[in-house]
Parts: sequence; structure tokens; C-alpha cells
Amino acid sequence: MASTLSNAHLASVLPDLSASKVATLRARFGFPEFADKPRGAPAVNWLALLGQIEDEVLTRLVNVRYATSITTHLITAIRNDLGISSYSARKPKLQPRIRDMVGRYTARNIAKGRGISVKVIEAYRSLVAADIATAATMQAQADGIWKPEWIELLPHQTNAQIARATGIDAREVRAMRNTLRIAGPSTRTYWKLVSNEELALTSDEQLCALYGGPLADFAAQRLVKALEDKAVAKEISRSKQLPDHLTHFLNQMPLRRLAKLVALSEFHLKRQRDTLGIEPYNPFPVQFESLLSTRTDSEVAGIARIPVSTVRYRRNKLRMPSYSARQDS
Repeated sequence: MASTLSNAHLASVLPDLSASKVATLRARFGFPEFADKPRGAPAVNWLALLGQIEDEVLTRLVNVRYATSITTHLITAIRNDLGISSYSARKPKLQPRIRDMVGRYTARNIAKGRGISVKVIEAYRSLVAADIATAATMQAQADGIWKPEWIELLPHQTNAQIARATGIDAREVRAMRNTLRIAGPSTRTYWKLVSNEELALTSDEQLCALYGGPLADFAAQRLVKALEDKAVAKEISRSKQLPDHLTHFLNQMPLRRLAKLVALSEFHLKRQRDTLGIEPYNPFPVQFESLLSTRTDSEVAGIARIPVSTVRYRRNKLRMPSYSARQDS
């Protein structure tokens, strides 16, 4: 059993022992090292599932997860030693209908109103993660909803981007991401990543009309392409300002975003912008405020060529209600 639990988890159920003492005992008596190597997630504390699911089921799950051969008798003995009631005598517990929800809904939503802790649901999710992911992927592909190449997008694109590319509802994309336990991209992504040829032959306005999305995204891609020239990057780093042929970017995106792209402080960029008399970037042009509440936020964003979140923020700031189709009926 020692190979299926971390030192911290063993120490939590053994009296007067810390994780360091458990590690010492493990080495002294030659117990196997903890074998679990989770991908970015905490190690599974399957002890939380004692009494929450049948001892036979827990035995099988632990044996499959850790390729070990503990017996149901051992699981029952541990549960009795810890004073935990059996599955048949316990209420509430992880009943089969609740287990079926794991992988399709978040642990917090499943736990609501059922008297089961989030920790227990997360422990079960982690223990059966591989089975859930495999079954969900196979079922989704069999139903024709998800193609293999779409699943490959999950680590690289946001839910909204995948929804736009595939036509699948963003909520279904989020559910699949949670089921497969695939984290989203850690760096900033673009509405639409365009090729260097398109950037060279097409203006930002034309790209925006063609693909949708905010103008600032295409301006940022154009700036990144210009920064591929090492001489330009060195000049910016030396002079602490943008060269003359790049100063038009000073009001084409938020200052914070620009500062990250060119690796300068916002102070230096603001000083250069003020010196040149360039107006600051306006995330929501005033002429589009009259459209608020008369169309959906996404429609206004498409017309103004800005992110939907910017439209929603400005509408809330002005205390204007969201658009409802009933207004036109």
C-alpha cells in the first residue's frame, strides 16, 4: 500500500507522525517509494474515498491506477481502523448516479446539495481520470461531435476560439476540456492567427472584416513580425523607445500589451507617445456607445472591431442593460 500514497497522505491518518517521519520509516524498512506521477495535478488521496464507494470498487480502482495488488480485505481493515462506516451503512455517499456526473460537471457543482465534499469528488475524479478521458474521447468521436484534430486544439486554443473554429457550443468545449483535464493555453492567444503573407498583403481593417475579432489583435501580430528583426529589437532595448517606423503602434493596442511585446516599461512608451502628441489607445470609441443595448454585445464588438469583453465592460460602466430580443417585438 505504501506505493499508492504519498508521505503526507500517510501522515494524515497515522497518529503522531509527520510526512518527514513517514519518509524516514519508508527508507528504514525498505517500503517502496510513492509511485504516482500525476501530470500537474495533486497526488490522489484515495483514503478520502473509504466508505464513499464500495470497498471492492475502491480496491479495483487503486490496483488499476498503481498496478499493484492490494486486497479488499486490506481496504476493509484500513476503513475499520480509521472508524469509517461502510458504504452500505453510510449516507450521503458517492452513489453510482453521482459517479456518472464526474467528468461531465465540476466537483463544486456536483457537491452542491448532496452533502459530499469537493475533496471526495476530486479524489474520485483523479483516481478514474484515465478511464473518464478515454471513454469521453471515444464516445465523442463515435457520435461525430469531436474530430481528433479538434481535440488536439484544446492545449493550444481557448474555448471561444475552438467554438468559432468548429461550430461546437463553447459550453460543450468547456465540458470536454474539464472531462479530459486539459489546461488551456498559458500564453496570450489571438482571435485569428494569420500568415506572414496575409499580413504583408492585407491591412488590419481588411483582416478584421475577413475574420472578425479586434483590430488590436492583428496589429499585435504585425508588431511581432517586425520584432523578428534582431536589429530592431536591439535598437528598442538600447533607446528605450520605438523606432520611427513603429511609432504608429503606440495607439493601436493597450499600453500594457504593447509593453509586454516590446519588453519596455509602460512609462517609457507613455513618455514617447506624449512627446509625439499621439492620442492614447481608445478601447471603446465614443461613436459606438449609441449602439449599446440596441444590439447584442457580440454584434457591437463586430461593428466596433473590439473584444466582446470591452463592450460588456463599457455597457456595465454606463449602467446600461443588456440587449433583449423582446425589445424589438
